[in-house]
Amino acid sequence: MSRYDYRALSPAQRRQFLDSLSEAVATLNTKKQARFFLERLLTESEIVMLARRLQIAEMLIGGLTYDQIQRKISVGMSTIQGVDRWLTDAAYEYQLIRQEKREAAQAKQRQQTKKRHRESTVPGTIQHLIRHDPRMILFRLLLGDL
Repeated sequence: MSRYDYRALSPAQRRQFLDSLSEAVATLNTKKQARFFLERLLTESEIVMLARRLQIAEMLIGGLTYDQIQRKISVGMSTIQGVDRWLTDAAYEYQLIRQEKREAAQAKQRQQTKKRHRESTVPGTIQHLIRHDPRMILFRLLLGDL
């Protein structure tokens, strides 16, 4: 693709392009679909640039300083400042989305742990006997549970 000066676009044209791209991204349901989309749409260099900016955002949210980020991933201060401005000015939603994803993953893990615990501790069930009765140790060894 040849070079194109984005500054030649009117604000309305820029919005239209962004809306089209946003609609396309919003249709993606899985990580696999998103990866396929990005790999076909962007050059490797563009993908790396976007990924590094997201990495910078996560480091800033995690509390790292500009100097620490610069040393860790060899990126310019202006890039870090731009991402920081983006985070403080326009990406409150991004932080909320990341927090929601973390909380959902933690809730899912708690639910699975609760389910495993509940399944293994219901008195009178064979699972309860196998797990809690010392006489069942041979049975557990045979099942590979120990």
